[in-house]
Amino acid sequence: MSPSTAHSTLFGRALATLPAAPIKTSCAFLPGRIRNKKEYDANPTPIVARPFPGGGGGSAFQFLPVSVGNDEDSTDAEDDVDDEREGTRRAALELMVSLSEARPALARRVDGWLPALVRACFEGVAELPESPSTLGDWLEADPADDPTDADYPHAFEQALDRLAVACTGKPVLALAFQYIPGMLASHDWCLRHGTLMAIATLGEGGARVMEVELVKVDGLVTHAFGDPHARVRFAACQCIGQLCTDLEEVIQAQHHAAIFDALLPTFRT
Repeated sequence: MSPSTAHSTLFGRALATLPAAPIKTSCAFLPGRIRNKKEYDANPTPIVARPFPGGGGGSAFQFLPVSVGNDEDSTDAEDDVDDEREGTRRAALELMVSLSEARPALARRVDGWLPALVRACFEGVAELPESPSTLGDWLEADPADDPTDADYPHAFEQALDRLAVACTGKPVLALAFQYIPGMLASHDWCLRHGTLMAIATLGEGGARVMEVELVKVDGLVTHAFGDPHARVRFAACQCIGQLCTDLEEVIQAQHHAAIFDALLPTFRT
């Protein structure tokens, strides 16, 4: 057992012995520490004529506004504050996920706990570098040596995965699908990319629930095979590949034709 694994195990055991009162109290301040300060562009993507391919109405996705300070004067001191805030955010995220793993029943009962975690994770998975040079580096790089790996929001993907496994999928997926359709319809490619990667991470813990909604999920993911942004198309392929692993018996037996019909044309893009 590695030192990090041993530490995680001991930490989880310690959290499992905590009484309910401190966990409920922590819900009053921890969610505010894991929120993102970015305001997203919620305009619909130009190619999405039907933002919700599975049917139904709805409007383009938008996170509710978050209080943001005055950032007009960027200084070294402000950068230090941002780094400190980000460190606090990651630590609070790990604490909340670890508490959810150690006490999943309590996490489901504490009002606002899971909604805050799921929202923070969906904000986090969209935090990708957006500069043209970064995209160029990514397109030219070997797939095994992603140049953006150091900046990629793995922590939020992993948090969603752990949360879905700890809470047996259903409550986490119910919250996730409040964001998924609208985020996939966003004009911001980072939101579309992050959402597809989030769906991929939810497959293991939410397999039973996702099997029931597989037609809807397949429609949302395969629609992204025609996305104008290369990284979103890549994320769609990654997502389908992971779902084929987590839900192999169902998806490969019942949905292979629809997936290949959507996938094969992407080789020409």
